[in-house]
Amino acid sequence: MMRNRKLSEYIFYGILVVITLIVYLLRVSIVGGQRELIDQTDHENIALQAQIDELNELVQSYKDYQTSHLYDLYDIIPNDFSAELLTYKTVWMLESIGINESENYNRSVTVKNNFNPTLSSLADVYGDYTIVRVDVSFTTDDVTQVEDFIDILYQSEQLFILEAVDYTDTKGEYLKQMNISFLAIYDLNKQSES
Repeated sequence: MMRNRKLSEYIFYGILVVITLIVYLLRVSIVGGQRELIDQTDHENIALQAQIDELNELVQSYKDYQTSHLYDLYDIIPNDFSAELLTYKTVWMLESIGINESENYNRSVTVKNNFNPTLSSLADVYGDYTIVRVDVSFTTDDVTQVEDFIDILYQSEQLFILEAVDYTDTKGEYLKQMNISFLAIYDLNKQSES
């Protein structure tokens, strides 16, 4: 009987040791897992802080920009297409280089909003933007007027792409028909008039 009692005590103490060992192992694994999670979270926080610092530097670098200047950048590709406004803008560009509506110049401006760039490199963006072709023709004996018109197109706030230029250098001796074709790009999704 004494033996059974000692055996029972040994079993009892053995069970206590096993339970203590299990609790200790569980604690170590849980705390270890939590530490890994804490370390991972610390690394993510450091990366996020670095991104926040970069964004703060970027914001600081643009803090002196005027709001109106930022809105002017959106004029490169206007939201609204109007054939009438595009015609007036083209006429203004011609007038600014001296091509008026007198019979001497036989000036004509044609806006074609059914441009289809299937064979063009613009076919990739055709679904996202409205592309309008403008054909300009006039007679002159001064080729610099053609060059001046092209310069105005390139310096314009709006995006214009020169498509074709057909002219003859008359060397100032006689009048010749000059033809210029360019593309105007508009945002398709916000188009108000087609």
